[in-house]
Amino acid sequence: YRVSDSPVLSEEFRKDIDRLGSFSETSKAQYRRLIDTYGTHYIRQVDLGGRLTMTTAIQTCQASLKSFSTNQVESCLSAGFKVSLGLSVSSTVQSCSKVLENHDSKTSDSSSFLSHHTKVVGGSGWLGELSLNRNDSVGFHSWMRTLKNIPDIIYYYLSPLHLLIPNTVVQQGVK
Repeated sequence: YRVSDSPVLSEEFRKDIDRLGSFSETSKAQYRRLIDTYGTHYIRQVDLGGRLTMTTAIQTCQASLKSFSTNQVESCLSAGFKVSLGLSVSSTVQSCSKVLENHDSKTSDSSSFLSHHTKVVGGSGWLGELSLNRNDSVGFHSWMRTLKNIPDIIYYYLSPLHLLIPNTVVQQGVK
């Protein structure tokens, strides 16, 4: 969603800016009050939808002790993530089974060298839990279907408030 290039200003905001003259030491408090009330920027556009972020920490020393290189672990994690979402991948997953079996961060097993943090924004009914060694896409696809009715703000764009002010003298004072 996006605000038009020349949005209709609320009556209250218009009255507040109409009360302002040029910026000076005597009008400084009025300008400060305007900024305290309305801020310095407004939200110009928002992107709505959903986002899944999975961050994985690799304890490289532990992985090395099990004879896994960092590149091998990263490659296997990428393949495992694709498998969990139901995407087709090469036979790499078979060779990655030993790496992916070491991903359990919910146990206190000190042999685990991977830990994950997952964040799901938007939608409902899914916490972002994925198995990296099998197709676990049912929850993901169910969540995707909820995004149309329960989106969240994924990103927003700000613009300076002074750009909304038609009076160029007041605009410069707010700027």
